[in-house]
Amino acid sequence: MELTSPPWPAFTPKTPTKHIRKPMEKYIVEVYSNVTYWKNENGQCHRLGGLPAIEYADGYKYYYENGKFHRLGGLPAVEWVNGYKAYWENGQRHRLGGLPAVEWVDGSKEYWENGKQLTEAKAKRETCAGRVVTIEGKEYILTPKVK
Repeated sequence: MELTSPPWPAFTPKTPTKHIRKPMEKYIVEVYSNVTYWKNENGQCHRLGGLPAIEYADGYKYYYENGKFHRLGGLPAVEWVNGYKAYWENGQRHRLGGLPAVEWVDGSKEYWENGKQLTEAKAKRETCAGRVVTIEGKEYILTPKVK
């Protein structure tokens, strides 16, 4: 019996694509009996990947990037076991969508955008401007109320 080539084209592996090598994130980790600190090479509290840079054994969590409170994705950068939550981006209290940036245990709330405190009414009013709504098949663009 004579060996012949298969009826399909021969497989030739492609040249591997170039991979961009990024330096691996380096951390200084300090572990104590009740708390763990993650720090960057400059000694600032820092941890990527949506993970806390300071974590207490009793559940308190603090999220930092390069020494500043920071967490994206609508998640709080400060979480206490009693229910307190604070939302920060790049070291500033910040939360959009008319949602509170600080939620206290007693139910009180604070509204902040880019480090500036707003009233609840202003935080909620500003979020509607520019939105498109459809009513009975017709589209409308919402605008702020003119006094």
